Amino acid sequence: MATAMAEDGALELAIQLYREAIRLDPSVPDTYLNLGTALRAAGRFNEAIAAYRKALDLEEAADIHYCMANALKAEGAFDEAKSHYLQALEIDPAYAPAYHNLGLLYLELGEAESAVPVFEEALRLEPEEKGALINLGVALADLGIASRAESIIRRSVSLYPRDARAHFNLGRYLIDLGDLDGAISAYREAVRLAPRDMTNHVGLAMALRDKGLNDEAAAEFRRGLRWSPYDSDARMRLGVALSRSGRRREALVEFWRAVEIDPSDSEFWRQLGLEYGRLGNDLEAIAALRESYRLCPYGPDTVGDLGEALGRIGETRESRRMLAKAKRMLPSEP
Repeated sequence: MATAMAEDGALELAIQLYREAIRLDPSVPDTYLNLGTALRAAGRFNEAIAAYRKALDLEEAADIHYCMANALKAEGAFDEAKSHYLQALEIDPAYAPAYHNLGLLYLELGEAESAVPVFEEALRLEPEEKGALINLGVALADLGIASRAESIIRRSVSLYPRDARAHFNLGRYLIDLGDLDGAISAYREAVRLAPRDMTNHVGLAMALRDKGLNDEAAAEFRRGLRWSPYDSDARMRLGVALSRSGRRREALVEFWRAVEIDPSDSEFWRQLGLEYGRLGNDLEAIAALRESYRLCPYGPDTVGDLGEALGRIGETRESRRMLAKAKRMLPSEP
């Protein structure tokens, strides 16, 4: 009953029923496993991890290790997640989903070389696993294995033409090849298939921006932000596109929105400061650049930008000090 409720989306009631079942009989590992899965679906990852640990205390099972790994990965505990994926595969070497998600973890860690054989094994076990095929193409592209990457990526688009991820990855690959027109076409199809996925809009907008179509890029960012209005990075990128189009006041609004959403990001403050500078508001520019510098005192761009802004208002001594510091931060030429 509780499982059916969880599947129907009645998560809180399912969680209560699982907890009651555990109170009545705390010796059944599957009850803890189901409780953990319901808690994870509700976004309560720490509680889910605790439930999975109880399940593992009662039974070392591949599916419990797999679910534990997924929850840990969602919490950013990548090393522990990797350990549990490997334990799941040690118990059941034919557990294809564990290979696939381990491959995704390797990609997140920037370890594409480790991801490739893992995705290949997932496909050997389940040849119709489209996620593994699509992500194998990503890993191969990251490694620069161009011919095989293109073959896998185009095959995934051919086999799964209604999967937005396949088209998005094709766009990403074509960007690397310098084929902006092809990338824009692929990203447009990804947006058509999954219009609520901000990642697709960002990919298309960035390709349009790289082609110099800044007004179109800004419009695409805005379309995506209707679905993800608190995406601070997209707000910042929209501001850059607007600035490149000469729409400075609109750009300033977007940089402020990015800062309001995430005031801890040094680059957002830097872009805000630069835009104030372009508008001739040097005091506001300096205030924003000082905040960027406070958040990240080791960025040569911010330090240099602050030095230039100080020079414009006649603060010669501090300007020279900051510019010299920025120069020292730059990598030395061989």
